[in-house]
Amino acid sequence: MNATRRKAITVSLEILKAQYEELEKLKEEEEDYFENIPDNLQGSTNYEKSEDAISEFEDSLNSLDDVIETLKEVVS
Repeated sequence: MNATRRKAITVSLEILKAQYEELEKLKEEEEDYFENIPDNLQGSTNYEKSEDAISEFEDSLNSLDDVIETLKEVVS
């Protein structure tokens, strides 16, 4: 791989890492919201949507982490 492509991948990696951190913050905010739902609203539509969102965040973060790790291997 030439230096130009390696540099482009490195720049993309930095962008992906920043996006990962942003998504992680959003997941944490959703977890805080979820944990603070009053007992009488647990089982509600909003409760279930929040629970689903957290699961989707976790899946997405895992996938994004796989991409980041793979690209690190490509440029090393």
